[in-house]
Amino acid sequence: MKLAMLPLLFLLAVTLAQPASRVNHPALSQNFDLKVGQTVSVQDTPLKISFQSVAEDSRCPEDVTCVWAGNAKVVLKVGKGRRVSTTINLNSGLNPKHLIYQGYDIKLVGVAPARNTKTKIGPSDYVITLAVTKI
Repeated sequence: MKLAMLPLLFLLAVTLAQPASRVNHPALSQNFDLKVGQTVSVQDTPLKISFQSVAEDSRCPEDVTCVWAGNAKVVLKVGKGRRVSTTINLNSGLNPKHLIYQGYDIKLVGVAPARNTKTKIGPSDYVITLAVTKI
């Protein structure tokens, strides 16, 4: 019985490992998530993107009714090849929500977690969703 479980455990381990490899090398024109401090190399491009921090977060908490949706400003470092050298800021509610960098459009799709008046978001808790397209 124990030997019969080994192939299933191997299959489970391989399946769980696949999303992590895609996160490190996301495809063009597909949304991908980044945690603070994470760097990715976009597939089939020399482009590297690193999520540095959230500089400001004035988004309306989900448990409050607001007149304005608010804004989250994220700080990214982008580069081509081995270096990640240029700092850019993208916004969730204000412009720029996307930026063109050396032939690629980098767009901020979302910022998580949502704000809430009952919980505080720590700097390392943020996850952003980006999309990169070639122009």
